[in-house]
Amino acid sequence: MNANWISNLENVLKKKRIYKKDDINPIKKEKKTQIVEKCFIKKDYSLYRYNIEKEIIHNYKKENIDKLYDWQGECLDELKKVKWDLGENFLFIAPTSGGKTLVTEIFAFEEIKKNSSKVFFLFPLNALISEKMTYFQNICNDTNIKISSEFQENGIILCTYEKMNNYFNKNLDHHPISIESKSNKRNVITYSNEYLEKNYNNNTNFSDKTSFVLIIDEFHLINEKGRGIYIENIISKILYLNKNGWKIKLICMSGTLNNLPVLKKWLNARIYISSYRPKEIKEHYICNNKVYKKEKESGFSYFCDLYDLDKYKNSNNVNIDSLFLENVYSNSLYSTLGNGIINNVKRDSNDMLYSSLNKNDTFNKIYSHSESIKNIISNFLKYRNCLLDNNLMHPLLYLAYNSLIKNLSTLIFCSTKRNCEIYINLINQFLSSINFENSNEEVKIRRQILNEKILKIDKYIYEKMNKLITNGICYYYSDINKSIKSLLILSYKERSLFLLTCTSTLSVGLNLQVDRVIITSPFIAENMLTITQYKQMIGRAARLKEGDSFLLIE
Repeated sequence: MNANWISNLENVLKKKRIYKKDDINPIKKEKKTQIVEKCFIKKDYSLYRYNIEKEIIHNYKKENIDKLYDWQGECLDELKKVKWDLGENFLFIAPTSGGKTLVTEIFAFEEIKKNSSKVFFLFPLNALISEKMTYFQNICNDTNIKISSEFQENGIILCTYEKMNNYFNKNLDHHPISIESKSNKRNVITYSNEYLEKNYNNNTNFSDKTSFVLIIDEFHLINEKGRGIYIENIISKILYLNKNGWKIKLICMSGTLNNLPVLKKWLNARIYISSYRPKEIKEHYICNNKVYKKEKESGFSYFCDLYDLDKYKNSNNVNIDSLFLENVYSNSLYSTLGNGIINNVKRDSNDMLYSSLNKNDTFNKIYSHSESIKNIISNFLKYRNCLLDNNLMHPLLYLAYNSLIKNLSTLIFCSTKRNCEIYINLINQFLSSINFENSNEEVKIRRQILNEKILKIDKYIYEKMNKLITNGICYYYSDINKSIKSLLILSYKERSLFLLTCTSTLSVGLNLQVDRVIITSPFIAENMLTITQYKQMIGRAARLKEGDSFLLIE
């Protein structure tokens, strides 16, 4: 483990990507922002502007989409300027939840209508493909566009990086020519022109088609050990094929990216960069029960003590509403924690938390109960194991409790699968001990139905999950049964579950409406978080409304 990890952490939290003008030449430049925005006002980015079927426009309206954001419209305009015949490709970067995929969808529908093109969308996870399959089927309803995961079909084809790479391998020569990749100097494989001409032109899957669109989502994963090699192999083969007469239109998109100048050169890519994000993420980190908040124009600065966190909307204003919520429910904390679980919590006369409500649902006065909550959590942890009463468990339990009373959809990223289960069980014990009820009957019924479905799939997993699900929480990682993972994600989207502990698997792809992200460690296993991984994790929050993120440092 790196002895200077805290310095590395500061780099992750404070690092700003600065690209040299000559290296990137992005379409959108900072100095021209104001001029561009003035042009936006006069432009029409209504869906009717684009050469797509009317049925698709109608289906988009059902999804509350009738026009593009300004940056999406400009990005799409630049995408259409790519000189495909000269070997150019397209790479664009926009924050998570900014609306990247919609740009490629409109381009794909126009290509299908104009050229009857086959369009491949590549994603990292099968779960994401299932989600996108349903989405595209809804968007393409009442059209002749086929949505499939089978390569022989025309229309839109959804698959993983691994599947696409294997598909190329099955149809390429077994006598490779070794070339050097430009992204990180790995050796990758390409194939002889003679075999390509012989096999691709006669291949039943490709038929005589050597022209299609290939769109790679979550392109930043090219820098990761697992999936990176598949993305790199796919692109290397496409670059080679295009040099030998093929016309594959390659589009890569990502929310974050590190080595952009190198990738731009390797891809021969036209670049578009957007910083637009619909809603703001308020970033924090917590160390020694002190909360530090990221300022807009600078780095992180001290904000407040952990147990005073909910008093503030910002550094100047008291958040009376949320404080009142906690105060109202603290009576149930005292009454239930003494229920044979923690007997040494005493209520002090100074802990009177509220007086009364008037007809307008306001109140006369409120007293802070931060010390009370702190004592409750501390006693809870000591009762189980004195070693648990540390600077990691306190913020973990407090933020989970805070998410419960505020009804915030929360993701807690853990460094290992084992920690996912350890932390969620500790949170469950704590939430059970306070006996706080924040769910209506409909939600309780949905949780019961979820438990019944899991029982039918796997009795062992049911035994581990049923008490968690009853409290609206659970854990999620790759080893869980695929059907159970789908049920958990659906329940989270429906808000039957409000909190999931998870590995970095959930930091990419799936479209979840998350209010709060908690990262329990600056490490994944023994590796320090990269800025890309950090941004992907916190990017899960604030998709429809403002959200917050907390990195816990012990």
